[in-house]
Amino acid sequence: VILIYCLGIKGYLVAQQTVPAVKKAAPAPPPDEMVAEALPLLTGAMEADRLYLDPDLNLALLSRHTGLPQKTISLVLNQHLQKSFNEFVNGYRVEAFKQKLQEPGQDNMTILGMALNAGFNSQATFQRAFRNSTGMSPREYMNRYLREASNPGNEQ
Repeated sequence: VILIYCLGIKGYLVAQQTVPAVKKAAPAPPPDEMVAEALPLLTGAMEADRLYLDPDLNLALLSRHTGLPQKTISLVLNQHLQKSFNEFVNGYRVEAFKQKLQEPGQDNMTILGMALNAGFNSQATFQRAFRNSTGMSPREYMNRYLREASNPGNEQ
């Protein structure tokens, strides 16, 4: 019984020891040819085709639209642009929101309404993406933009 008890404690202690993790090598940056092919397709899909306005846009849809494999898209975004897929798409959506804000007649729309029109599918996602992009909340940005628009000569 004592032998079994000692073996149990020894096994427990060995399991508790941390095994040094094997570090994975950072993935190699994508080849220049891959970037040269993928970037125009990705920016074209966002800027010309405005895919970011689709709240259901995901990596698979972008892959089908551009004809690029999902892994290629992820590699180019992550390694070349240092952005995740969501950061890439939400950057375009935040800019679309800012553009909507500047259009005449938008003062009767809510922040959420303009965010939904820009392709966001939830207020929480919009708030988080907007703050990450601009460093301020949408309301703070609107107040600053509206104040500057009403006093164009007043620089702060």
